[in-house]
Amino acid sequence: MAGRALHFVERVSKNAAYRCRDCGDCSLPDCAYLCPNAACSKSARNGPCGGSHDGRCELDDKACIWTRAYNRLKYYGETDGMLKGPPVIHDSSLEGTSAWANTFLQRDHHAKMQTDKQPEKGGSK
Repeated sequence: MAGRALHFVERVSKNAAYRCRDCGDCSLPDCAYLCPNAACSKSARNGPCGGSHDGRCELDDKACIWTRAYNRLKYYGETDGMLKGPPVIHDSSLEGTSAWANTFLQRDHHAKMQTDKQPEKGGSK
């Protein structure tokens, strides 16, 4: 019951702030707090697709999320690390679940990226 209530609060607040689509595997921190599912016509999570011109998506339906992210990070002097890191692979099995719970319970892509960075136990000698 409490889990459903918290998920409702998450959904309402993130929808109001970011037009969240309740993907369950949130990439807001990876995209300068712009939701790639809502702000990008192609849901591009890993950087610009190469199909934009003058800051507009090639589909000409909205501004390119990555131009917006760059401009946002430029204000804070953080553009150098913008596209560093491994590709973000969206786990579609988490759709409709709480991204907050998935992060806390280490089920989302952030946890998987941390696991991939861990050195192998035992190693070779």
